[in-house]
Amino acid sequence: MFKALVISIKQPFADLIVRGFKTVENRTWETKYTGPLLIHTGATFEKNWKDFLSARATYEADQFYKRKYASTHGRFKFQHSQIIGAVLMTGVDQNNNNPWCQHGLKYHRYRHPVKFFNGIPFPGQVKLFKAPYEWHKSLTTEDEKQWQFICKQSNILRLTPNF
Repeated sequence: MFKALVISIKQPFADLIVRGFKTVENRTWETKYTGPLLIHTGATFEKNWKDFLSARATYEADQFYKRKYASTHGRFKFQHSQIIGAVLMTGVDQNNNNPWCQHGLKYHRYRHPVKFFNGIPFPGQVKLFKAPYEWHKSLTTEDEKQWQFICKQSNILRLTPNF
């Protein structure tokens, strides 16, 4: 039940994914994996992140972070080098009109994003990698329920995680 794969994504993209704004992740590589996926934040922040986005996606993200920053009185900080949430990965495509897709890259499709209450510190790796052995021990009861929901959705959609 707690066996899981992880993908490491630079901030702010990881945060945008687990909050449900960004529904795809652009990569040069593809995978046959579909199923529950943990989102890990990379150690670095993509300073030129807006250069990768369409005008619509940039506007949506800007508006969200302006509200988030204001509501925390300027104390909002991005998490780094930790697992911050989970999604259901439903496949990989190359062409789409989604405002988050970058031309010429493959994009991983995500559904059912969950932002965990507490981050789980862990060093990242490239591509998909196995979660640390007891990663789930840091989950709150609510986070665990959300993870189980994602796993159930994977079964309903007949996605077959292959570890």
